[in-house]
Amino acid sequence: MKKIITLALAVMVACSAASAQLCSTKEGQKFTYRQTETKEKKELVSTSTVVKVETAADGVVSVRMEDKTTDPSDPMHDQTMFSGYRFNPADTTTTNIIMGADDFKEFIIGMIKQGAEAAGQFVSDAQMAEVEKMVKVSGEMALPLNPNAVAGQTFSNSTLRCTMGPQSMKLLLCKGKYQGREEIEVPAGKFNCVKVEYQVRSTGMGPDTPDQYVTAWYADGIGMVKQIDADKKGNVRSEQVLTAISE
Repeated sequence: MKKIITLALAVMVACSAASAQLCSTKEGQKFTYRQTETKEKKELVSTSTVVKVETAADGVVSVRMEDKTTDPSDPMHDQTMFSGYRFNPADTTTTNIIMGADDFKEFIIGMIKQGAEAAGQFVSDAQMAEVEKMVKVSGEMALPLNPNAVAGQTFSNSTLRCTMGPQSMKLLLCKGKYQGREEIEVPAGKFNCVKVEYQVRSTGMGPDTPDQYVTAWYADGIGMVKQIDADKKGNVRSEQVLTAISE
């Protein structure tokens, strides 16, 4: 009887850990957000779609997300980027990979090409190959999401570095703090979320790149439900809210 009870408890713990992951693992599931840019006084539409779910030999699950942002007033500024999540089913912590090294490198190379073409310059495949060799990226922007963390509990920093010849830039996710659980309502429904706060500091990306003060809410089986980006004084610069979920 004792063995049966022990086994039952183990199964319950495993199921609890699996259900507590703060992301979706359903390939093809799409999340639509309304993104309000305060300074520009306009609304954008962004989507985040689960494009691939893989399990490594050590059991770690990786979820790849395709993130698209569309600007109805200026389609030329539409963007496609990638993010993701990573977790071990035996653990309740889910790591949101806001930006990985490979994806950031691809983004930088794309921006270089786009900038050259916008200036009327033709860029050959050979030239882009040289650019690709020159761009070196390491690290990742990673946000650990612990569903059991108490308000005030902090989490570690993460850094993404990029060098292009003599130029270098760095993105630092820092001063992360959990704010406990909070139930919020957005157009897509009501969700019991883990609330987190953190800062993003940028260096080498231009003199007019201010620190970001981010507050975000993540729900079990969903991922991000709401995010607010503010300045140092607390003035909201942009806000994303989940408006729809589709399979």
